[in-house]
Parts: sequence; structure tokens; C-alpha cells
Amino acid sequence: MKNVPDTAVKGGIFHIFIPGLFLFINLVADVYFFPGTNEGIRKFVDAIIEKPTIYLAVTIGFGYLVGVILRMFRCGGPDYVHGKLLGMFNKFSDQRFPYVAWIGEAIKDLPEDVQNYYKEVWAGKNSLPFFNFCKMIIISRDEKASNEIVAAESICRYSSSMFYALLVASGFIIILLVAEWLTGHQISAAFAGLLVGYIFAIFCILINYRDIRRKEVFIVFAAAYKNRVLY
Repeated sequence: MKNVPDTAVKGGIFHIFIPGLFLFINLVADVYFFPGTNEGIRKFVDAIIEKPTIYLAVTIGFGYLVGVILRMFRCGGPDYVHGKLLGMFNKFSDQRFPYVAWIGEAIKDLPEDVQNYYKEVWAGKNSLPFFNFCKMIIISRDEKASNEIVAAESICRYSSSMFYALLVASGFIIILLVAEWLTGHQISAAFAGLLVGYIFAIFCILINYRDIRRKEVFIVFAAAYKNRVLY
């Protein structure tokens, strides 16, 4: 069941609906302006836009559906690419989430009690089941820490979904621009500008993505240390 997204988590609208709506609108725009699109399809889209109730129902329904599909692509994708891109600069680049070895390095200047807790409980346990168990125990017992964990997790999920949405949207824009060039149509400056912006956004997500996930991990570790009596 690891590929089934959790749509009930707080912030679901933030990390599911917004990326889904973004990609849905991009796909509709690409189809609408594609050189070979039938005029009947364009009239159908125009008719929906002119009716606010139907327009809202379609955009909300399909936006959320596309967002759920995007969530099925796990967060590990951009994390893996980040590790490969910056591998030469970071000795922990090959380590997978939840970066337990990195935590050991990050806490080396913290009090001895924290380091002892890490060695006794976290060291050598670089696995999702262990990390998720710690997270669920904290969420069930510490409301303040739970809110911080959910907020950090939502940002990670949003960044991941937007990475995939931008990637797919960029691919469709490239297809549109190539089709315009092959059919002798004028190249759309608007879509070309969007493509540049999307590629820049993808790059920004990739170079910062692991730092975003590390923040989530460190929040969970700190909350686990605070609630260590529960383990």
C-alpha cells in the first residue's frame, strides 16, 4: 500500500489540490492551443469556462484527481536526483531518507544526553518503518510537535508534487512548441516563457529538496528526544 497517497492529512488541499490544479490547467491550455486541436474541443472548453458552476466543478474535481495521482509518485524521486546532482559536494549524498547518519553528524555539538539518545535509539536504523513509527507515536501524544511535523511534511509533499507537475507540464509545453515549429505556426512567446520559468522552478526545488526533507527529519528526531519516555 506504499503507493496509496494519504489525502486525509492536514494540509491536503495545500500539497494535493494546488499541484493537481496547476497541472490540470496546464494540460487543458496545452490541448487548447495545440496546432492540431479540433475546433469543437476549443468550443467545448470555452462553453465550460462561461458557466461558473460547471467550471468550478470541473476544475476542483479534476484538479484534486490529478493531485492524488501526483501524490502516487513518491517523495524519493526528487530526493534521488538531488543526491546525484550534489553528490560530489556532500558525503551523505548516497544516504536515503531518513538520513540517520546525517543526524549523527548534525548533533555532534549538542548536549551529551542527545548524542547518547541517538546512539541508543536511532543509530543504524535508517529505515522508513522505524522513522514512521517514531513519527506516529509523537503525533498521537504531542499535539504541538504533531503540528510542526505535519507542517514540515506538507511542505515536503508539496515540493515533491510540484516537482512532478512542473516536469510533466514542461514536457507538454515542449511538445506544443515543437508542433508549432513543425507546422509553420509562430512559436508562442508566452509558452516559451513559461517553459523557462518551469525549468528554473524545477532546478530550485532540486537543489533545496533534501534540505527541506532534512528539516522534517530533524523535527521528528527532536520531538522523539523530547518524548523519549514513550519508547
